[in-house]
Amino acid sequence: MKKLLSFIAVLSLILTGCENFNMGDQNGTTSDLFSNSDLAKLINFSADGGRVTLTFTPDFNWEAESNRSWITVSPTSGEAGVETKLKVTLAENTGNARRGTIKLTFDNGEEYSIPVNQLAGSGSGNDEGGNEGGNEGGNEGGNEGGNEGGNEGGNEGGNEDGNTDLPSISVSPTFFTIAAQGGSQNISVTSNTNWSVTCPVGEVYIYPTSGHGNSTVQVTIPQTSAARTIDIVFKATLNGTTAEAIATASQSGNVDSGSSLTPGQHQNNLESVGLQLLRYFDHNDSRTLAESIKYLAESGGFDFYLEEPTRTASAKKSGNLLAELLASTLGITRFSPEAVTRLSTTIIFPEDEESYSIDDYKGKQYTFNYRTGKWTESSLGDVNKCVAKWGADVATLTWEESSQSWEGFVSYDYKAKVQNIPSKVNFKIEVGGTTEFTAEVTVSIPNNYAIDTKTAIWLKGGYNFSTSVAADRKGISGSVTIAKNGEKLAMGGGSVAINDMTDSNNWFIEDTHEYYDGYQWVTETYSEFNYEYPMNQVKTGTAYASILNIGLQVEGNLRTIIDQGQNIDDPFSYDGASLLSNYINSNASAVLYYLDNSQKIADIKAKPMPYEYKDYVYDSASGQYVEVVKTEYDTMPVLIFDDGSEFAVDNYFTETAFGTLIDAAEALYESYASLVE
Repeated sequence: MKKLLSFIAVLSLILTGCENFNMGDQNGTTSDLFSNSDLAKLINFSADGGRVTLTFTPDFNWEAESNRSWITVSPTSGEAGVETKLKVTLAENTGNARRGTIKLTFDNGEEYSIPVNQLAGSGSGNDEGGNEGGNEGGNEGGNEGGNEGGNEGGNEGGNEDGNTDLPSISVSPTFFTIAAQGGSQNISVTSNTNWSVTCPVGEVYIYPTSGHGNSTVQVTIPQTSAARTIDIVFKATLNGTTAEAIATASQSGNVDSGSSLTPGQHQNNLESVGLQLLRYFDHNDSRTLAESIKYLAESGGFDFYLEEPTRTASAKKSGNLLAELLASTLGITRFSPEAVTRLSTTIIFPEDEESYSIDDYKGKQYTFNYRTGKWTESSLGDVNKCVAKWGADVATLTWEESSQSWEGFVSYDYKAKVQNIPSKVNFKIEVGGTTEFTAEVTVSIPNNYAIDTKTAIWLKGGYNFSTSVAADRKGISGSVTIAKNGEKLAMGGGSVAINDMTDSNNWFIEDTHEYYDGYQWVTETYSEFNYEYPMNQVKTGTAYASILNIGLQVEGNLRTIIDQGQNIDDPFSYDGASLLSNYINSNASAVLYYLDNSQKIADIKAKPMPYEYKDYVYDSASGQYVEVVKTEYDTMPVLIFDDGSEFAVDNYFTETAFGTLIDAAEALYESYASLVE
């Protein structure tokens, strides 16, 4: 199994950030219960009030309740298997636009939240009821209309929704791959208002091109001869404000197998591309940033978890603020709940009743005094900002509040509830008034079993690094782009389709261990993480990567490969490794090629490769353990060229063939490393 998982990891490429992640206890979405058209009626409901009937047949006994007095539901409970007509009645609204929620709770533990938005009434002031207090309504409609519109709209619109209703839109997946011959992809849209879809590539067919609320859009991409990336742009507009979400398609080009180049000529081309890539990077672009951080570390430290307003500087704690802020900002894109909790405004671990909050640092500024060697704390006011200043250098963390929440396992058996996860986080370092580093993270958690995060990092010198990771009940997708001055240098992406993994009970198995403690036999029962469960939910996978003019395309039926591989008795024998290789080659494909002309470099196949290792066996004749050399076989990727020649990857990308590239990479690495030594 170990070698099978190793090869699957090569095919999947980008599945590096999902460790220890359970998407929570809830199952399904509201669209699984009700039609989107019925749900859409509750998004912009008339101010006159009225009734909407939601029809569903539940699998479990249920209860329903609303969180607003102007929303009533009937019936408030029901039994499993009985078709139910849930009547939702809204009272007349004479104030500003208002929001509420209907919550359905099933006796299997599932919960569903149905959003309800009612339009403003004629007595309302305006959509800024919380701020304006219904100025227009108060002046033109008199005290009665103004007070009613201002008070009710101000309290409900201001307290519940903020000063104004803002548009929101998210899509899933945010990244997907399409074969060269073309194909279709369904994209789920989640929004609170009207939205539209556009694409700069004219031959891409989209249906529908607009809608309201939650829906599904089908994107059909035609055949192409050259690899390309296509952005599908979704925009939602509400009260003059626009929100945007993008789904990116990575389409491989038709690979021409008519290459006349030899494997050696391909080697020269690959090394040339690698050298070209390295020339884009200049370690001097980061020198000022590195020297500033080093100066901070050498001059004085900072304890990020302040318990007192003043800290004495110490070399041991130096630079901790920057390290913590940077790790929090970038760590969330690894799709890790631990990283999500670090950025949240309310974090609760029920087991030890600990709670943490980013609000502890809200509106605070920490300034380092080189004369006293201490950090002092001052107030910035009621703003979502934390600032650290040392001399002319400044590190700033800002965030946008939201009501996003997540609940589930942050590790194998450790559960947490996370509330008020910021929708956007920005981190910036300025040195002497010049911005040297900027990072922006956007977070969308539409429900307890879906997440969509994006990170963009800019460095002085024109460098840009961006990542996107999304997951829901049906799959995981991600992409990475490295660019300089707008030119894309390297890209990677992929997706894996999975079965529903939201039932947390399957993530752990109960085991019983019996042992003798010297006096009696003791039986212990404990729970441990079930590693086979997530592996058994994987279905198919695709991946794509490129470095300048070199492309790699991988796709396969991972489910079949895993199932067949588990039946191999001895995967480290020649016969076992050969069987696994055949299973992989029959159910997956991978090709290395040039992007500019779609000309194939080599196919990538799996083959059994021998390796030797030393072991010690007992020699009965001598009564001693003696050293012996044993041979086993591993399943490894092999390059197969058009002329029939085959090279194991390690034997093709050798120091001899790629010596110049390796030397250049080491020199660049050492240059960067010298900045932080």
